[in-house]
Amino acid sequence: MEPRANTPPPPTPPPMQQMTNKVNCGWCNQLMDSTAIRCTGCGKIRKDIYNNKVAGYILSFIAMIFVLTGLFTEGTTSIVFSVIGLLFAAGSFYFYSKVSKLLKSWWWI
Repeated sequence: MEPRANTPPPPTPPPMQQMTNKVNCGWCNQLMDSTAIRCTGCGKIRKDIYNNKVAGYILSFIAMIFVLTGLFTEGTTSIVFSVIGLLFAAGSFYFYSKVSKLLKSWWWI
């Protein structure tokens, strides 16, 4: 079968609009855009980003303590402390990458 020559082209879909959700700020309870990094009311960074940053810092500090303890001990204790330190470092990197994705930058420290 041959296609008809006089058929109109299919209709184009309407342009997509950005849907912005409003959420309450975790610090001052004012409405803010869900994609915003800082609250327009109080100027503080979003609470979930702040909490992830703090968790990453705490895990980094614990990892440093375990790795340094592993360096200054001997035998299998040294290996155990070093492995535990590396696991905490991996957890720290998880939170670091989570915050970096939200901030769209790897240089936020």
